[in-house]
Amino acid sequence: MSIKRFDKGQVIFREGEAGTSLFELRSGSVGVYIRYGTPEEQLLTEIHGKRVFGEMAAIMLAPRSATAVALEDGTETEEVGQEEFKTYFEQQPGKLLDLMQALSRRTRELTADYNEVCEAARRLETAPKQSKLFGRLRMHLAVGRSAKKFSEQESGEAIRIWREEIGADFKSADGFQKGQVIFRKGETGDCMYDIRRGSVGIYLNYGTPGEKLLRVLRVGSFFGEMGLIDREPRSADAVALEDDTLLLLVRDVDLPMMFSRRKDRIYDLLNQLADRLRNLTDQYVDACRSLAVMYDKKEGN
Repeated sequence: MSIKRFDKGQVIFREGEAGTSLFELRSGSVGVYIRYGTPEEQLLTEIHGKRVFGEMAAIMLAPRSATAVALEDGTETEEVGQEEFKTYFEQQPGKLLDLMQALSRRTRELTADYNEVCEAARRLETAPKQSKLFGRLRMHLAVGRSAKKFSEQESGEAIRIWREEIGADFKSADGFQKGQVIFRKGETGDCMYDIRRGSVGIYLNYGTPGEKLLRVLRVGSFFGEMGLIDREPRSADAVALEDDTLLLLVRDVDLPMMFSRRKDRIYDLLNQLADRLRNLTDQYVDACRSLAVMYDKKEGN
């Protein structure tokens, strides 16, 4: 582990380089860019405060997906090499949760940006076509009616939390049948899930005309971890895809024990969080590119 200082505009690491370490910001601020120094340069995010960055490539042993640049003179970082991860987290177990929270927070922030770009593209595409306005309105009404009817059924997680609150039971595992909703977007959960049997689909707008399957998770995968880590509402719907899907419930009080007894599972979780953020970054960049092309066509450029 080493302390490094950077002047404004100095590159900390570059897109495409091998990721062999992560950085903790100690002072100053950092900009994260794609295609830095080219005409297509784009700022993805600014990092302030004592936050971790550069962890995706270091965790996944993959090339850097972006360039990090100091935004202020005297920007100071602590660099932690991959061979030092074990010691770093064992000496400071709270840093592990900090890292998970950083990954979770940036995933939520980037998801909001991605959704904003998609919405801008939708509006750009339909704005000149006023004749379709009524058609869009009918679609929104249909979605609203379907969602209202669908929401009358409580999710498995909502029922479990309610039962635990009234002292009925306290589960360490839960079983679901095919098509059963585990949790819904907007609900606040108290755990993440480790799939022990069966498979789970992560959806947007499950059960509505706008339903979209985002990914399929199988045995050994974690999901719902962002709700556990930062207590923010669920960002998607989770649904069992097979009968007798069995899920192990992991709460925040279980994380220290997982780290001490099953470090491999903790690093699996970090890998999963980093991979999700990397994929989302690619989707966001592609959406921005598509939006720019659409805009240029509309403007006749």
